[in-house]
Amino acid sequence: MTVAHEGGAGTLTFCRPPVNAINDQVLDEIVAALEAWETDPAVNAVVLTGGIRNAFCTGADLQQLFSKEMAGLGRNARITLFDRFQRIYARIEAFAKPTVAAINGVTIGAGLELTLVCDLRVASDVAYFSMPELKHGIIPGAGATQRLSRFVGLGRAREMLFLGKMIRAETAFAWGLVDRLVPRDRVLATARELARDLASKPPSAVRALKECFLKDGDVDGFRLETEAFARLVDEQLDQRTGNGGS
Repeated sequence: MTVAHEGGAGTLTFCRPPVNAINDQVLDEIVAALEAWETDPAVNAVVLTGGIRNAFCTGADLQQLFSKEMAGLGRNARITLFDRFQRIYARIEAFAKPTVAAINGVTIGAGLELTLVCDLRVASDVAYFSMPELKHGIIPGAGATQRLSRFVGLGRAREMLFLGKMIRAETAFAWGLVDRLVPRDRVLATARELARDLASKPPSAVRALKECFLKDGDVDGFRLETEAFARLVDEQLDQRTGNGGS
């Protein structure tokens, strides 16, 4: 993986030839980079993209998933491992600074799930998307059963998950799965432009907005919004009047 930052925006480019299949090492590297940037004032937004032409991420590494080593772990150890994957995706989703997925090509399974934990998604016009787990005798394991319907609605989520059919970039855009659709040679540039725009926003307000979007099920979202709004108004009043707060 390569890591770079410029103009307040960081870029994480994961590259795992030949097809950019994701594994625990890639996820660990993403989290490590995000953690390094979490308190870095030089980085206020992050772009995630694939480093292989026309491939954002082709999903989980099935050879690793169905390997003898995995079988040798035993069921309880596998549950612990898969729970860790869920927590990593949740950690990326809860990252305090805004994230933009620059979807430069094929986005399948766990790769699509990775885009769902980003705040915004920019897709290449040659990208396509699929959740094919069912044909392998499994279901998604990194949150798609819960997150996908938030973007495309329950009916379309069921269609994608049950049928596993490929959908083209134009359809993904029409369904709300991606936020911007651009020519493939503009994907990264557009994502970086969005990230720099986000990086220019007041960090405390951006963080509060993310917290409201990601509220826990037991939390009153309206109350959370009111408290965050009041806190930010306090900050603005202090800055504009020169008071120390009260």
